[in-house]
Amino acid sequence: RYFPNPVESNLHIQGNFQELRVFDSFGREIFPERIQDAQGEIINFIKQIPGIYVINLITPQGPKSIRILVK
Repeated sequence: RYFPNPVESNLHIQGNFQELRVFDSFGREIFPERIQDAQGEIINFIKQIPGIYVINLITPQGPKSIRILVK
């Protein structure tokens, strides 16, 4: 589960995942540190330019990608 979408500042991601990576619309990884083995995360988008971002998660159920809009 993730919220809010669209995002103005912080994105909250809830759930169990082994890895989380965030990419901009050009495919560039925007947070170089990979978040691993977490039950949830808050991602700060305040300094990012508005646009579409993709978050790739590796979960116990397999890989998952979510698209978010940053205002």
